Amino acid sequence: MNGLFAVTARCGNDFADGTHFDAESDVDHMSAGAPLYELTPTESGGLAHLNITSEQLGAAPPLWFCWVDEPGAHPAAANLVAYADERVPTGTIISAMQFASMNNRVDEQVGAIRWYHDGGLIHQIYVAPSRRRENIGSALLLAAGAWHQAHGWPGRLHADGRRTDLGQKFAAGQQFAQRIGDLRETMPDMDEQ
Repeated sequence: MNGLFAVTARCGNDFADGTHFDAESDVDHMSAGAPLYELTPTESGGLAHLNITSEQLGAAPPLWFCWVDEPGAHPAAANLVAYADERVPTGTIISAMQFASMNNRVDEQVGAIRWYHDGGLIHQIYVAPSRRRENIGSALLLAAGAWHQAHGWPGRLHADGRRTDLGQKFAAGQQFAQRIGDLRETMPDMDEQ
């Protein structure tokens, strides 16, 4: 799968947060908990297909994603940019080169997330103002978590204590509070920069 691992994540109390299992040796543990997401190879021309369970997202719109890697950034970072239309099959993750060849426009995005390869610290989450309160931010978190794990990068997605006011409201509604640091610094809103 283009150098990626296929990954499945589950949510439950049977194992500690972030526990990894090898599918070949730990088959009995693979069914514990409720499914969060599954990332697998795609036949639709993208890099991978991500299925996020509807129990996690409620009425989120169908999304597809463009991966923009920043291996030369300091520190190295990854981005997933979300789109909510029918140009690409729902759940497909495409490359930046595929995106450019489709004559897409960046201003058509409904959201984006940027995080660091080493450790999984989230740098930014953005949802277009007209698309907020549609669970797009939650979908981006799960998509980025799947993409991070599929690359075998160390750590797991998490947030430190720096957030905007809007980010703090978003963080307060997330179910994985153990991955969100206590607020220690309020940052300016992206819409105001």
